[in-house]
Amino acid sequence: MQVQNKKVSVVIATYNGAHFIKQQLASILSQLNENDEIIISDNFSTDRTLAEIESLNDSRIKIYLKKRESTKGNINCYFNFENALNHADGDIIFLSDQDDIWKDNKVAVCLEALENNDIVVSDCKVISETGEIILDSYFKRRKSGKGFVKNFISNSYIGSCIAFKRKILNIALPFPKKMPMHDILLGTIGELFFDSIFITEQLVYYREHSNNVSYTAKGISGFNLFKKIQFRWQIIKYLPLLVYRRLTNK
Repeated sequence: MQVQNKKVSVVIATYNGAHFIKQQLASILSQLNENDEIIISDNFSTDRTLAEIESLNDSRIKIYLKKRESTKGNINCYFNFENALNHADGDIIFLSDQDDIWKDNKVAVCLEALENNDIVVSDCKVISETGEIILDSYFKRRKSGKGFVKNFISNSYIGSCIAFKRKILNIALPFPKKMPMHDILLGTIGELFFDSIFITEQLVYYREHSNNVSYTAKGISGFNLFKKIQFRWQIIKYLPLLVYRRLTNK
């Protein structure tokens, strides 16, 4: 599939992200065409997140509300991203956090990589809440790279650095209820059934702060051993479902 002229959907899950969301959106919008879109699923933020987004007055931004689950942190984020992905109709899907900054060539570099691949993961720099670089390369810290077994043992997919073709989404949705995170789900599908590539160029400034709901981009997991084993069991448990979806989505 030639991707250069295909519609791009950028999906973002927001919750109380007013402080950084405009800077993030500005770094994305400048790279999109008129027919591209940004799909935002908001978990009924209680701060000025929606007001900040609406103040940009850009018709490419579409907001959908997602009722918060009776859970916290990762699970809420997981289903919030699912809601955003359900509303995306682009041929190429980019994932984005609400508080990062995209380099101005991120879309172009990823689209070029997707000409011959189905899912791409780029490296990123980790910045502090105030924008100072605190880690120059996520890939080097995590020893990131492709391969299902490698990423099953130590996941190196980071959602805000992923872009993929729609055929991966056709297998991912609806999300299995207890996968560890959306990036692990999408990365697993890409490794098992499609062509993946890891790009060593840092295309995102990933902002590390106290309100991050995912694992730290510094590469230091906040989960204990029991939780890590549980996560891997959940991946194994859903493999038959993913295989079935792949076989029926030819």
